[in-house]
Amino acid sequence: MYFGPTFAPISLLGLLFKEGAIAGAVPNTQVSVIVPVYNGEETIERCIRHIQGQSIRPFEVIVVDDGSSDMTPFMLGELVKAHPNLKIISNRENRGKAGAVTAALHHVNSPYTAIIDSDTYLDPDYIKNTLGAFHGEKIVAASGMVLPSDSDTPVSSSRLIEYLHGQSTYKQIHNKMGVTFVSPGCCSVWRTSWIKERGIPTETLVEDMDITWEAQIEGNRIAYAPEALAYTEEPETVEDYVKQISRWFSWRPVVEKHRDQLSKGLKILLSWMLAESVGYVIWLALILFYLYSGRTTAALFMVLLDLLVISFVSAYQGLKLGFSMKKVLRSIPYYYLLRIPTAAVFWRSLISPKRKGW
Repeated sequence: MYFGPTFAPISLLGLLFKEGAIAGAVPNTQVSVIVPVYNGEETIERCIRHIQGQSIRPFEVIVVDDGSSDMTPFMLGELVKAHPNLKIISNRENRGKAGAVTAALHHVNSPYTAIIDSDTYLDPDYIKNTLGAFHGEKIVAASGMVLPSDSDTPVSSSRLIEYLHGQSTYKQIHNKMGVTFVSPGCCSVWRTSWIKERGIPTETLVEDMDITWEAQIEGNRIAYAPEALAYTEEPETVEDYVKQISRWFSWRPVVEKHRDQLSKGLKILLSWMLAESVGYVIWLALILFYLYSGRTTAALFMVLLDLLVISFVSAYQGLKLGFSMKKVLRSIPYYYLLRIPTAAVFWRSLISPKRKGW
Protein backbone atom coordinates (compact mmCIF):
# COMPACT_ATOMS: atom_id res chain seq x y z
CA MET A 1 0.00 0.00 0.00
CA TYR A 2 1.43 3.33 -1.11
CA PHE A 3 1.49 6.21 1.34
CA GLY A 4 5.05 7.54 1.20
CA PRO A 5 5.88 10.55 -0.96
CA THR A 6 9.65 10.11 -0.94
CA PHE A 7 9.70 8.10 -4.16
CA ALA A 8 6.80 9.91 -5.84
CA PRO A 9 8.91 11.19 -8.80
CA ILE A 10 10.25 7.64 -9.35
CA SER A 11 6.67 6.40 -9.63
CA LEU A 12 6.33 8.35 -12.88
CA LEU A 13 8.55 5.71 -14.49
CA GLY A 14 5.61 3.32 -14.28
CA LEU A 15 3.74 5.42 -16.86
CA LEU A 16 6.56 4.83 -19.35
CA PHE A 17 6.00 1.09 -19.37
CA LYS A 18 3.47 -0.06 -21.92
CA GLU A 19 0.88 -2.43 -20.61
CA GLY A 20 1.49 -5.92 -21.90
CA ALA A 21 -0.83 -7.27 -24.55
CA ILE A 22 -3.40 -9.74 -23.33
CA ALA A 23 -3.37 -12.95 -25.31
CA GLY A 24 -6.63 -14.66 -26.12
CA ALA A 25 -7.80 -17.13 -23.52
CA VAL A 26 -7.23 -20.80 -24.24
CA PRO A 27 -10.30 -22.19 -26.07
CA ASN A 28 -12.57 -24.36 -23.92
CA THR A 29 -10.58 -23.50 -20.79
CA GLN A 30 -12.52 -24.41 -17.70
CA VAL A 31 -12.38 -22.21 -14.62
CA SER A 32 -13.69 -22.91 -11.15
CA VAL A 33 -14.51 -19.97 -8.90
CA ILE A 34 -14.23 -20.13 -5.11
CA VAL A 35 -16.06 -17.50 -3.04
CA PRO A 36 -15.43 -17.57 0.72
CA VAL A 37 -18.10 -15.60 2.56
CA TYR A 38 -18.73 -14.63 6.16
CA ASN A 39 -21.81 -12.50 6.95
CA GLY A 40 -21.98 -11.23 3.39
CA GLU A 41 -25.73 -10.68 3.03
CA GLU A 42 -25.23 -7.18 1.56
CA THR A 43 -22.86 -8.18 -1.24
CA ILE A 44 -23.04 -11.91 -2.03
CA GLU A 45 -25.90 -11.71 -4.56
CA ARG A 46 -24.17 -8.99 -6.58
CA CYS A 47 -20.85 -10.84 -6.38
CA ILE A 48 -22.39 -14.06 -7.78
CA ARG A 49 -24.24 -12.13 -10.49
CA HIS A 50 -20.97 -10.65 -11.76
CA ILE A 51 -19.23 -14.04 -11.66
CA GLN A 52 -22.04 -15.72 -13.61
CA GLY A 53 -21.95 -12.85 -16.12
CA GLN A 54 -18.36 -13.52 -17.21
CA SER A 55 -17.62 -13.76 -20.93
CA ILE A 56 -16.01 -17.12 -20.09
CA ARG A 57 -18.70 -18.77 -18.03
CA PRO A 58 -17.28 -20.56 -14.96
CA PHE A 59 -17.42 -24.35 -15.00
CA GLU A 60 -18.45 -24.25 -11.34
CA VAL A 61 -18.86 -21.67 -8.59
CA ILE A 62 -18.16 -22.96 -5.10
CA VAL A 63 -19.32 -20.69 -2.27
CA VAL A 64 -18.08 -21.49 1.23
CA ASP A 65 -20.32 -20.06 3.95
CA ASP A 66 -17.89 -19.79 6.84
CA GLY A 67 -20.34 -19.88 9.74
CA SER A 68 -22.37 -16.79 8.81
CA SER A 69 -24.91 -15.60 11.38
CA ASP A 70 -26.83 -13.22 9.10
CA MET A 71 -29.08 -13.92 6.10
CA THR A 72 -26.22 -15.25 3.95
CA PRO A 73 -27.26 -18.95 4.22
CA PHE A 74 -30.83 -18.15 3.13
CA MET A 75 -29.63 -16.01 0.20
CA LEU A 76 -27.29 -18.76 -0.97
CA GLY A 77 -30.18 -21.20 -0.90
CA GLU A 78 -32.11 -18.93 -3.24
CA LEU A 79 -29.11 -18.39 -5.54
CA VAL A 80 -28.60 -22.14 -5.97
CA LYS A 81 -32.07 -22.40 -7.49
CA ALA A 82 -31.13 -19.87 -10.18
CA HIS A 83 -27.62 -21.14 -10.99
CA PRO A 84 -27.11 -24.87 -11.69
CA ASN A 85 -23.30 -24.53 -11.56
CA LEU A 86 -23.41 -23.08 -8.04
CA LYS A 87 -22.33 -25.32 -5.15
CA ILE A 88 -22.53 -24.45 -1.45
CA ILE A 89 -20.25 -25.64 1.35
CA SER A 90 -21.35 -24.68 4.86
CA ASN A 91 -18.90 -24.55 7.75
CA ARG A 92 -20.63 -24.83 11.12
CA GLU A 93 -17.81 -22.86 12.75
CA ASN A 94 -15.80 -19.95 11.42
CA ARG A 95 -12.45 -21.23 10.14
CA GLY A 96 -11.15 -18.02 8.64
CA LYS A 97 -10.65 -17.24 4.97
CA ALA A 98 -7.76 -19.67 4.46
CA GLY A 99 -9.75 -22.50 6.01
CA ALA A 100 -12.80 -21.66 3.89
CA VAL A 101 -10.83 -21.66 0.63
CA THR A 102 -9.08 -24.91 1.58
CA ALA A 103 -12.46 -26.57 2.12
CA ALA A 104 -13.47 -25.65 -1.44
CA LEU A 105 -10.20 -26.62 -3.15
CA HIS A 106 -10.88 -30.31 -2.53
CA HIS A 107 -13.96 -30.02 -4.77
CA VAL A 108 -12.39 -28.11 -7.68
CA ASN A 109 -12.53 -29.89 -11.04
CA SER A 110 -10.92 -27.55 -13.57
CA PRO A 111 -7.38 -26.47 -14.56
CA TYR A 112 -7.74 -22.91 -13.23
CA THR A 113 -9.18 -21.64 -9.95
CA ALA A 114 -10.30 -18.06 -9.30
CA ILE A 115 -10.56 -17.02 -5.65
CA ILE A 116 -12.96 -14.10 -5.36
CA ASP A 117 -14.01 -12.23 -2.21
CA SER A 118 -17.74 -11.97 -1.59
CA ASP A 119 -17.60 -8.16 -1.72
CA THR A 120 -15.78 -8.03 -5.06
CA TYR A 121 -17.48 -7.51 -8.42
CA LEU A 122 -15.73 -8.60 -11.61
CA ASP A 123 -15.78 -6.81 -14.95
CA PRO A 124 -17.36 -9.13 -17.58
CA ASP A 125 -13.96 -9.91 -19.17
CA TYR A 126 -12.02 -10.31 -15.92
CA ILE A 127 -11.50 -14.07 -16.12
CA LYS A 128 -10.84 -13.94 -19.86
CA ASN A 129 -8.13 -11.29 -19.46
CA THR A 130 -6.42 -12.93 -16.49
CA LEU A 131 -6.33 -16.29 -18.27
CA GLY A 132 -4.72 -14.53 -21.21
CA ALA A 133 -1.80 -13.59 -18.94
CA PHE A 134 -0.77 -17.22 -18.36
CA HIS A 135 2.17 -17.29 -20.77
CA GLY A 136 4.19 -20.41 -19.97
CA GLU A 137 4.18 -22.94 -17.17
CA LYS A 138 6.20 -20.72 -14.80
CA ILE A 139 3.22 -18.39 -14.35
CA VAL A 140 1.07 -19.91 -11.62
CA ALA A 141 -1.22 -16.98 -10.88
CA ALA A 142 -2.60 -13.80 -12.42
CA SER A 143 -4.68 -10.89 -11.21
CA GLY A 144 -5.96 -7.61 -12.56
CA MET A 145 -6.45 -4.05 -11.39
CA VAL A 146 -8.50 -3.55 -8.22
CA LEU A 147 -10.66 -0.44 -7.91
CA PRO A 148 -13.24 0.78 -5.38
CA SER A 149 -16.87 0.04 -6.19
CA ASP A 150 -19.39 2.81 -6.75
CA SER A 151 -19.36 4.20 -3.19
CA ASP A 152 -18.47 7.86 -2.51
CA THR A 153 -17.48 7.58 1.16
CA PRO A 154 -14.28 9.29 2.36
CA VAL A 155 -12.54 5.90 2.61
CA SER A 156 -13.60 4.86 -0.89
CA SER A 157 -12.48 8.24 -2.28
CA SER A 158 -9.10 7.89 -0.62
CA ARG A 159 -8.73 4.35 -1.96
CA LEU A 160 -9.50 5.52 -5.49
CA ILE A 161 -6.39 7.71 -5.48
CA GLU A 162 -4.31 5.06 -3.77
CA TYR A 163 -5.29 2.40 -6.32
CA LEU A 164 -5.05 4.63 -9.39
CA HIS A 165 -1.59 5.83 -8.43
CA GLY A 166 -0.13 2.64 -7.04
CA GLN A 167 -1.36 0.18 -9.67
CA SER A 168 -0.58 2.36 -12.67
CA THR A 169 2.95 3.17 -11.53
CA TYR A 170 4.48 0.99 -8.81
CA LYS A 171 2.70 -2.19 -9.91
CA GLN A 172 3.91 -1.65 -13.47
CA ILE A 173 7.49 -1.18 -12.26
CA HIS A 174 7.30 -4.31 -10.12
CA ASN A 175 5.84 -6.22 -13.06
CA LYS A 176 8.79 -5.21 -15.25
CA MET A 177 11.12 -6.35 -12.46
CA GLY A 178 9.41 -9.75 -12.59
CA VAL A 179 8.40 -9.69 -8.93
CA THR A 180 5.08 -9.22 -7.10
CA PHE A 181 4.59 -8.12 -3.50
CA VAL A 182 1.11 -9.63 -3.30
CA SER A 183 -1.43 -11.11 -5.70
CA PRO A 184 -4.66 -9.68 -4.27
CA GLY A 185 -6.69 -12.21 -2.34
CA CYS A 186 -9.93 -10.64 -3.53
CA CYS A 187 -9.52 -11.56 -7.20
CA SER A 188 -6.61 -13.86 -8.13
CA VAL A 189 -6.69 -16.75 -10.62
CA TRP A 190 -4.39 -19.73 -9.93
CA ARG A 191 -3.30 -22.88 -11.69
CA THR A 192 -5.35 -25.48 -9.85
CA SER A 193 -2.62 -28.13 -9.85
CA TRP A 194 -0.14 -25.78 -8.16
CA ILE A 195 -2.44 -24.29 -5.52
CA LYS A 196 -3.95 -27.69 -4.68
CA GLU A 197 -0.51 -29.16 -4.11
CA ARG A 198 0.71 -26.24 -1.95
CA GLY A 199 -2.56 -25.42 -0.20
CA ILE A 200 -3.57 -22.09 1.36
CA PRO A 201 -1.25 -21.00 4.20
CA THR A 202 -3.01 -20.93 7.56
CA GLU A 203 -0.16 -19.92 9.86
CA THR A 204 -0.19 -16.28 8.72
CA LEU A 205 -3.09 -13.83 8.52
CA VAL A 206 -2.22 -12.37 5.10
CA GLU A 207 -2.48 -15.65 3.24
CA ASP A 208 -2.53 -13.95 -0.17
CA MET A 209 0.91 -12.40 0.39
CA ASP A 210 2.21 -15.63 1.95
CA ILE A 211 1.28 -17.79 -1.04
CA THR A 212 2.46 -15.11 -3.50
CA TRP A 213 5.92 -15.15 -1.92
CA GLU A 214 5.97 -18.94 -1.72
CA ALA A 215 5.26 -19.19 -5.45
CA GLN A 216 8.07 -16.79 -6.35
CA ILE A 217 10.58 -18.38 -3.97
CA GLU A 218 10.03 -21.61 -5.93
CA GLY A 219 10.99 -19.77 -9.12
CA ASN A 220 7.46 -19.17 -10.45
CA ARG A 221 5.94 -15.93 -11.73
CA ILE A 222 2.80 -13.98 -10.82
CA ALA A 223 1.29 -12.13 -13.78
CA TYR A 224 -0.42 -8.75 -13.73
CA ALA A 225 -3.20 -8.10 -16.27
CA PRO A 226 -4.18 -4.40 -15.94
CA GLU A 227 -6.97 -4.78 -18.51
CA ALA A 228 -8.78 -7.07 -16.07
CA LEU A 229 -10.81 -4.90 -13.71
CA ALA A 230 -12.32 -5.83 -10.34
CA TYR A 231 -14.33 -3.56 -8.08
CA THR A 232 -14.40 -4.09 -4.33
CA GLU A 233 -16.45 -2.67 -1.51
CA GLU A 234 -14.52 -0.40 0.83
CA PRO A 235 -15.09 0.11 4.58
CA GLU A 236 -17.90 2.53 5.36
CA THR A 237 -16.21 4.10 8.39
CA VAL A 238 -12.69 5.05 9.39
CA GLU A 239 -12.93 2.56 12.26
CA ASP A 240 -13.64 -0.30 9.83
CA TYR A 241 -10.88 0.98 7.57
CA VAL A 242 -8.36 0.79 10.41
CA LYS A 243 -9.47 -2.78 11.18
CA GLN A 244 -9.02 -3.77 7.55
CA ILE A 245 -5.57 -2.29 7.03
CA SER A 246 -4.44 -3.64 10.41
CA ARG A 247 -4.96 -7.06 8.85
CA TRP A 248 -3.37 -6.10 5.53
CA PHE A 249 -0.30 -4.64 7.20
CA SER A 250 0.23 -7.65 9.46
CA TRP A 251 2.73 -9.18 7.04
CA ARG A 252 5.77 -9.34 9.31
CA PRO A 253 5.08 -13.05 10.08
CA VAL A 254 5.27 -13.73 6.33
CA VAL A 255 8.71 -12.13 6.17
CA GLU A 256 9.82 -14.10 9.22
CA LYS A 257 8.54 -17.31 7.67
CA HIS A 258 10.41 -16.87 4.38
CA ARG A 259 13.37 -14.67 5.36
CA ASP A 260 15.98 -17.37 4.71
CA GLN A 261 14.60 -18.09 1.23
CA LEU A 262 13.88 -14.64 -0.20
CA SER A 263 14.83 -14.05 -3.81
CA LYS A 264 16.78 -10.95 -4.80
CA GLY A 265 13.63 -9.41 -6.27
CA LEU A 266 11.62 -9.89 -3.09
CA LYS A 267 14.45 -8.43 -1.00
CA ILE A 268 14.48 -5.35 -3.23
CA LEU A 269 10.69 -5.02 -3.01
CA LEU A 270 10.71 -5.39 0.78
CA SER A 271 13.50 -2.81 1.10
CA TRP A 272 11.55 -0.46 -1.15
CA MET A 273 8.43 -0.79 1.01
CA LEU A 274 10.35 -0.11 4.22
CA ALA A 275 12.23 2.80 2.64
CA GLU A 276 8.92 4.36 1.58
CA SER A 277 7.59 3.99 5.10
CA VAL A 278 10.66 5.49 6.78
CA GLY A 279 10.79 8.17 4.12
CA TYR A 280 7.25 9.28 4.89
CA VAL A 281 8.12 9.82 8.55
CA ILE A 282 11.21 11.83 7.55
CA TRP A 283 9.22 13.82 4.97
CA LEU A 284 6.54 14.70 7.51
CA ALA A 285 9.12 15.60 10.15
CA LEU A 286 10.95 17.90 7.71
CA ILE A 287 7.75 19.72 6.81
CA LEU A 288 6.96 20.30 10.49
CA PHE A 289 10.55 21.41 11.11
CA TYR A 290 10.46 23.88 8.19
CA LEU A 291 7.14 25.29 9.37
CA TYR A 292 8.41 25.60 12.94
CA SER A 293 11.58 27.37 11.78
CA GLY A 294 9.70 29.76 9.52
CA ARG A 295 10.86 28.20 6.22
CA THR A 296 7.37 28.06 4.76
CA THR A 297 8.53 28.06 1.13
CA ALA A 298 10.55 24.87 1.61
CA ALA A 299 7.61 23.16 3.33
CA LEU A 300 5.21 24.18 0.57
CA PHE A 301 7.60 22.94 -2.12
CA MET A 302 7.76 19.48 -0.55
CA VAL A 303 3.98 19.24 -0.31
CA LEU A 304 3.31 20.61 -3.79
CA LEU A 305 5.80 18.29 -5.50
CA ASP A 306 4.10 15.28 -3.97
CA LEU A 307 0.63 16.67 -4.72
CA LEU A 308 1.46 17.39 -8.37
CA VAL A 309 2.83 13.90 -9.02
CA ILE A 310 -0.05 12.10 -7.34
CA SER A 311 -2.67 14.36 -8.97
CA PHE A 312 -1.18 13.96 -12.44
CA VAL A 313 -0.84 10.18 -12.29
CA SER A 314 -4.27 9.69 -10.71
CA ALA A 315 -6.02 11.97 -13.22
CA TYR A 316 -4.22 10.39 -16.18
CA GLN A 317 -5.07 6.84 -15.13
CA GLY A 318 -8.56 7.78 -13.95
CA LEU A 319 -9.50 9.28 -17.32
CA LYS A 320 -8.20 6.17 -19.09
CA LEU A 321 -10.51 4.04 -16.95
CA GLY A 322 -13.56 6.28 -17.43
CA PHE A 323 -13.57 8.19 -14.14
CA SER A 324 -14.48 11.85 -14.39
CA MET A 325 -11.83 14.45 -13.65
CA LYS A 326 -14.19 15.90 -11.03
CA LYS A 327 -14.40 12.59 -9.16
CA VAL A 328 -10.63 12.10 -9.17
CA LEU A 329 -9.80 15.64 -8.02
CA ARG A 330 -12.54 15.55 -5.38
CA SER A 331 -11.02 12.35 -3.95
CA ILE A 332 -7.49 13.69 -3.46
CA PRO A 333 -8.16 15.59 -0.17
CA TYR A 334 -9.53 12.40 1.42
CA TYR A 335 -6.38 10.56 0.40
CA TYR A 336 -4.23 13.11 2.20
CA LEU A 337 -6.48 13.14 5.27
CA LEU A 338 -6.14 9.36 5.69
CA ARG A 339 -2.43 9.12 4.91
CA ILE A 340 -1.19 9.95 8.41
CA PRO A 341 -3.48 7.44 10.22
CA THR A 342 -2.64 4.86 7.52
CA ALA A 343 1.07 5.30 8.22
CA ALA A 344 0.45 5.05 11.97
CA VAL A 345 -1.43 1.76 11.54
CA PHE A 346 1.34 0.46 9.28
CA TRP A 347 4.01 0.96 11.95
CA ARG A 348 1.77 -0.40 14.71
CA SER A 349 1.03 -3.52 12.65
CA LEU A 350 4.68 -3.98 11.77
CA ILE A 351 5.64 -3.91 15.44
CA SER A 352 2.66 -5.91 16.73
CA PRO A 353 0.94 -7.73 13.82
CA LYS A 354 -2.45 -9.41 13.98
CA ARG A 355 -2.30 -13.18 13.63
CA LYS A 356 -5.92 -14.41 13.57
CA GLY A 357 -9.35 -13.57 12.15
CA TRP A 358 -10.91 -12.43 8.90
